[in-house]
Amino acid sequence: MPQLQNGQGREIAIPPGQSIAISTVTGTYTAEVLDGAAKGVIASGSDGGGTFGPYASGATVKVTAGSSALVTYDVGLTPSAQGSLVPSYATDASGNVTGLVGPDGAAVRG
Repeated sequence: MPQLQNGQGREIAIPPGQSIAISTVTGTYTAEVLDGAAKGVIASGSDGGGTFGPYASGATVKVTAGSSALVTYDVGLTPSAQGSLVPSYATDASGNVTGLVGPDGAAVRG
């Protein structure tokens, strides 16, 4: 999942009919639609997360992480940005560790 941190910004192309999900792991972010029908700031100094769109004709969205921030984003028909980047362990009924689960919920294979 793409990340921005510590003041980084990125212009992200959103294909027609799709949306962008943005989530903060830490800190805040600002998001602005640079073109398309919804041109303008859509989030400023936001923490937590949100999904913006869909953009019928597509759009370019600039996402900027705040200073000391870590922000993730995803683009798609049903985008999902993770607010936690910490993996967890899978266990069996006895509590024995059987594997590692990534922040997206997918099993990590070695």
